[in-house]
Amino acid sequence: MYFLPVGRPCKPKDAAAAVVFLALEQASFITGANLRGDGGSLMEI
Repeated sequence: MYFLPVGRPCKPKDAAAAVVFLALEQASFITGANLRGDGGSLMEI
């Protein structure tokens, strides 16, 4: 088992919430971003 900073694995509703957000007009200024759905398990500097 590996450590997840959010304390649980991803649920389908978590991924769906990101998709819904990106479909909103409020997200229209977001371009070229990578949204990782790993719960913080991959650490970067």
